[in-house]
Amino acid sequence: HMGKEGDATPFTDVTV
Repeated sequence: HMGKEGDATPFTDVTV
């Protein structure tokens, strides 16, 4: 997924 660890939003997942 796209996003950073801990950044759990509908646009950015918790996984890298």
